[in-house]
Amino acid sequence: MSPDKRRALPRHPLAPALLFWGGATIAGVVPPFSRDALNSHLVLPGLWRQHGLLWRDPWLAFTAYPPLADLPYLLFAHRPWDILASCWHATGALATLLLLDRSMRNTGASDGARRWTALLWSTMPTVVALCGWAYVDLWLCAATAAAVAVITRPTIRAMDGWWLGLALGAALLIKYNAAAVAIAAWLGIGWRLAPDPRLLWAVVWRALLTPMLLAGWWYAVNLLQLGGPFYPLGVANPPAIGPVAFRELAYHEPHWWALLAPLRAFFYGETNNPRLFDGMLTPLPLVALFGWRLRDRRMQALALAALCYLAFAVTTAIRARYLLPATLFMLPPAMQLLEESPKRWMRVLLPAASLAWSLAVDGRYLMWLAPWDYWLHGRDTFLARHLPDYPLQRWAARHLPRNARLLLILTGGRGYYLQRDFRFRMGDEGSPPTAAEIRSFDYLLIRQKSADRLYDGNPNWRRLRQRLCPVARSGRFTLWRNRPCSDKERPEA
Repeated sequence: MSPDKRRALPRHPLAPALLFWGGATIAGVVPPFSRDALNSHLVLPGLWRQHGLLWRDPWLAFTAYPPLADLPYLLFAHRPWDILASCWHATGALATLLLLDRSMRNTGASDGARRWTALLWSTMPTVVALCGWAYVDLWLCAATAAAVAVITRPTIRAMDGWWLGLALGAALLIKYNAAAVAIAAWLGIGWRLAPDPRLLWAVVWRALLTPMLLAGWWYAVNLLQLGGPFYPLGVANPPAIGPVAFRELAYHEPHWWALLAPLRAFFYGETNNPRLFDGMLTPLPLVALFGWRLRDRRMQALALAALCYLAFAVTTAIRARYLLPATLFMLPPAMQLLEESPKRWMRVLLPAASLAWSLAVDGRYLMWLAPWDYWLHGRDTFLARHLPDYPLQRWAARHLPRNARLLLILTGGRGYYLQRDFRFRMGDEGSPPTAAEIRSFDYLLIRQKSADRLYDGNPNWRRLRQRLCPVARSGRFTLWRNRPCSDKERPEA
């Protein structure tokens, strides 16, 4: 490489963001510990090997979830390679960065705006955390960024409808909430092309047909086997109050404050705390809510799409990672508004303040994650620190019969380390399991104090306890055998 090229490399607008992404990815090379990785994403590959891709189990609702981003976990869902599972997910963040930068170049953004955009997105606390988790959300962001890149093209042709449809079809094969992404993108492209009805129709029918062809078969299988395309939504889950009403009742928030929850997630949050949105975004994208002031119809379209997505978020579980796709609609118009501002402090101070706030939260998360525990002391020490039931799961993996079936109660369903066939009750743990429910299970793993407190006074719980025998205990968790104790009980772990 010539000296001139070496000097130019650090000046590339993406260079700081790529360096930060690399650091977050390396910090995430640890044994899987996040909830959804251990109860679904790393469990699915074993079930697919055993039963096939189209197998569905009503007990395991995640078998109905779109599979596209989970398929590569077939390579990583076993020791010792599972420490690299998060790298596949982090690659989705890299793809998102490149596609988001493509959108910024489409709009003619300056190198400074491109640099700020990439840095702000890559340092979002939720993105940093997800780079170390074996999830699928970052790949949904990549598909969303591809759709944004189409919407922001300087000139739209009829054939671009196929590309938009391809991006939305991939999104619908990654995660359910891609339906909100698709609706927002269709609304955005509609606004962009509204002055030309003939071109609008030519693009929209292609953008509608392609996702149906790519993803429709998966949702049809769900409908035929489980009774609903978005199972368990609307089928297995009992009627429940909405997220706004839930926050009012559970967290005693005023109605207006609960309605603002999707916007509050841009300012503060905490990983693994549902009350605090399970993470945080970054404040600056909210500038896009003033996108109606921009003359560029592309920016107006993105701002409208972002509003549509945020309105949808009020009706669903409010998590920072569920809101991430909205930031990809919001960042281009937000940065253009700042670039057009005559006040220098707005162009520099607002992005810098947002970046500093994100970095402070990132540092706190890194101290909590403590990947050096794994690097210095090994797998068991790291997992015991992050998973209170890991010692008991490790004991069960070593001592229970290979064909044992387990039911997990109030544990979050994290059964990956059991290395056994397991089930857990999704969204229906307000009452204890019945005798009929547990008949086919050999063992029950229960968060004991929580169960005793939640089911206190329930006669079914008392009867259930009488027919179980404790096998091992560790901390707050107890492993029970599904038959009454004999005179000679097994020792505790």
